[in-house]
Amino acid sequence: AFTRVWGRASFRFVVDGVQLTFLDSSAASIDALVYDELSRWLHEGVGRVHVVITHVPPLDPRGERNLGFASRDEAASLLSSLARHGVDLALHGHIHSYVAFTTMGVVSYISGGASDSRESFVGVERHYLTVDVNTNGIQRVSRVDVP
Repeated sequence: AFTRVWGRASFRFVVDGVQLTFLDSSAASIDALVYDELSRWLHEGVGRVHVVITHVPPLDPRGERNLGFASRDEAASLLSSLARHGVDLALHGHIHSYVAFTTMGVVSYISGGASDSRESFVGVERHYLTVDVNTNGIQRVSRVDVP
């Protein structure tokens, strides 16, 4: 329904000098047709604060459930490209947990805790992230727990 109304789910836009790039990774991969555009988007983002957002993270940083991309080669290629182009922040969901980590120099967060499911067995309750950003960079990323 989303794509019928809004178009495909991989796109980018710039707000107040900050570039946001959304990559549809819901199939544990990114469509091959998107990679040509992604290359252009990454080049456009050099010199700007650049945030990349995906649903499925390229790699599951804990590996507990192996919920990253289906191909580790694709994951490594994407992460390498993000690092090479100086992406400032990567945000991911899908795992329904909270993990703050850095991969290849790219600061990354998984925040999937806003849904109805709770991850109390791993100590994560419902939450969301706030990101303070301006043209000077990412100022702060904060987790806000929901009672």
